Amino acid sequence: MSSKKAISNTIFAAVTIILVIVAAVGFGLYLTKPPTTKYVNVTQPVYINKTVPVYVNKTVYVNRTVEVPTPAPSSGAFMNGQVITFLYTAQFSCTPSLTQFFPNETQANQVAMGCEVGAAPSASQLPPNAAPVYVVVPAFAGLSIFGVQKLGSTPQGYPVFHYNGQNYTVLTQCGASGTEAGCADHMMYIYSPVFTIVEKYLGINNGVFGLPEGVLPTPAHDHIVTFSTNTSIPWYIVVVLDFNPNIFPNPLTGQCNAIVPSNQSDPTALCLNSYQNVQKAMSTYDSAVASANQGNPIWEALGKPGVDVISAPSNMILYFSDPNIYPYPSLSQVLPTPAAAPSSGAFMNGQVITFLYTAQFSCTPSLTQFFPNETQANQVAMGCEVGAAPSASQLPPNAAPVYVVVPAFAGLSIFGVQKLGSTPQGYPVFHYDGQNYTVLTQCGASGTEAGCADHMMYIYSPVFTIVEKYLGINNGVFGLPEGVLPTPAHDHIVTFSTNTSIPWYIVVVLDFNPNIFPNPLTGQCNAIVPSNQSDPTALCLNSYQNVQKAMSTYDSAVASANQGNPIWEALGKPGVDVISAPSNMILYFSDPNIYPYPSPYE
Repeated sequence: MSSKKAISNTIFAAVTIILVIVAAVGFGLYLTKPPTTKYVNVTQPVYINKTVPVYVNKTVYVNRTVEVPTPAPSSGAFMNGQVITFLYTAQFSCTPSLTQFFPNETQANQVAMGCEVGAAPSASQLPPNAAPVYVVVPAFAGLSIFGVQKLGSTPQGYPVFHYNGQNYTVLTQCGASGTEAGCADHMMYIYSPVFTIVEKYLGINNGVFGLPEGVLPTPAHDHIVTFSTNTSIPWYIVVVLDFNPNIFPNPLTGQCNAIVPSNQSDPTALCLNSYQNVQKAMSTYDSAVASANQGNPIWEALGKPGVDVISAPSNMILYFSDPNIYPYPSLSQVLPTPAAAPSSGAFMNGQVITFLYTAQFSCTPSLTQFFPNETQANQVAMGCEVGAAPSASQLPPNAAPVYVVVPAFAGLSIFGVQKLGSTPQGYPVFHYDGQNYTVLTQCGASGTEAGCADHMMYIYSPVFTIVEKYLGINNGVFGLPEGVLPTPAHDHIVTFSTNTSIPWYIVVVLDFNPNIFPNPLTGQCNAIVPSNQSDPTALCLNSYQNVQKAMSTYDSAVASANQGNPIWEALGKPGVDVISAPSNMILYFSDPNIYPYPSPYE
């Protein structure tokens, strides 16, 4: 848990966010199998995207706590079912050194900085006033808990749980050490005889990744404490291995969802958001454990325990205060506005700014003015269309353009329908080279958890009709009229900022190049697909200038990224990075030049 990596951090994003927010937060690369990537126990994603592309959403939540005189690294935690905040105040310590318990492990002692799980210091060896913190590891997710993509984790350091043909990304308060989601003031590596047991079970006798035997990165985890204090004190770590995914909590809410069938009358009753539930779970035998852990080498190497959780002591000490403050605020709690307003993120000239929505959308003139035969579509889509532009005289006074960027490279998953490959929260999933990338956006698809306020639920577009016809669909889908689909997941770009709410007319931009879809928290892009451009991310879509250039840029990444994408194929396989289309849709918001995802210190 050293540098800024290891056992506890968020996103979340959160959110992400978020979830992550966090989010979070970046672009969720999942070493999972199509067609579905899900998020375990997360009703609002928290991805904290740092350097990996495609990450955001108005629901990305970034760790925040009380105002403090100087910035302190922070994370979320649970106490008695509540979600609270950890403010880290000093580097971890491991005392006494692991060689006191394992005298032959001198090399491990050096690499792991003396940190171990398996033996407990005596009370006299602990710092004065030390209290227990229970570090809950989602061991049901197998080796992916260590944050290594080759072992199944996401690039951000979150575990992935495979069950019944589906993949669940397990967002934790801290990702694995050495990853984007890792927490500050945590140990980078840990020695444990448990790790040695698992390695031996796998036929590994000399350690992995160049590490000594029994040494691995600090796994992804959550925290549980029994009390709250505004004063920093030492906390000694008790590790809890959770083998039951039904009781691993949502980091934003502290609630659990049942994923695996169980013989318990309430499969989530022992949701691990309190120490009381940890105690009960240690002696609870749930049929979900055996079902969830088939093929899990951690569970198998430890003798296939039938209980929900097992625990182990350690010599690891963290230093933090844990104020009873929710760590993931909404924008209305932090922005200087007179009243709460629905909000989302946006981009302007490479900066990440805020949209504060002030009124319901409008679509003017009605789509039947442009498509007179689409009376049924007009009714369902409330007059909203993409494909035709109102005249200047038909726009509201002072209307300005907002460019709505849709990650069209993610195919039909942009519409937020799980059967079409989206996440349950409404985020698209991009499949490339055998991997799944969850594309977090400033707004998820309409009608989903990640959807934005004051947006249209459905849109009519002749583009949608073209795609449906290409797929052999002649009467619409999901009971909707032909050419009508949910508003897809998207980002926003504007050219100026104002604290006054004005009308904004939407120009839709379809992005077929994943290399230029930005990280919502940073506005930066990462190259995913090989490109013939000297700088594959140079046209990162965080400014209107880059949108303009991308409209005439032919990048080899487009063809590579869109093989099998019916949207791209139905539109004639355009070679340019992006194409645009006008619309009759109007949003109403102000867009103050304020970062929408506050840090703990702001």
